[in-house]
Amino acid sequence: MECGVETVAAFQQLDDFDKRQILTYIKHQGASIRQLARFTGVSEGVIRRL
Repeated sequence: MECGVETVAAFQQLDDFDKRQILTYIKHQGASIRQLARFTGVSEGVIRRL
């Protein structure tokens, strides 16, 4: 999946639907919650609820 986002700031400017889809996809690919939180700037609690 190619999302075209190169920075945390660009990721955070996406709408909620797109962010949720990207996070869910990466989480299912095996990335840990902590990795996702670090790389995206989204809290671990939010990622855990996906």
